Amino acid sequence: MVRIPVFKRLYNLSDAQTEYQLLDRMSYQRFCALLSATNIPDRTTIWTFENRIGEVGARGGQIIDATLVPAPRQHLSGEERAMVEEGAMPAMWGPAKRRQKDTDASWTKQHGKSHFGYKLSISVDRRYKVIPCIQIGSASTHDSQHFEAVLDPNNTSRDVYAHRAYPSWVRSEQLREA
Repeated sequence: MVRIPVFKRLYNLSDAQTEYQLLDRMSYQRFCALLSATNIPDRTTIWTFENRIGEVGARGGQIIDATLVPAPRQHLSGEERAMVEEGAMPAMWGPAKRRQKDTDASWTKQHGKSHFGYKLSISVDRRYKVIPCIQIGSASTHDSQHFEAVLDPNNTSRDVYAHRAYPSWVRSEQLREA
């Protein structure tokens, strides 16, 4: 049952959709360690289990952090780079080349090194190590811009642990009020 809310959050599914997908896909059943279709919980059981978790636990404070996820480096000419930065796709790229180019990833510098890829920000419950919130953006996005998106409003503990890039006076006041 613990894997089902993870699966549900991973694919942003409702309780009914979760039940349907678990009945429909063997790969999802294997991920959730369900041996047969007779063991799959219905939507009411999933809802009850999630609410029970919310009542008794998963409230040990939050740890918020971000990491860089590398993507294959792109080799673009100056003209191609300018077009991609404007959000356009170069006309000279054929269908095969378009599939191979990652136009959403970006460059950033961290600790004096250049990185190309994406930024993955998460919030982790400190006590149970459950990840309730995930935000993905380009690598050039500053860590603090994902803070509100990954802050779990359902975590009733006042403790929020974050990297020094996150705190600000305004943010501290907002957390104190909340």
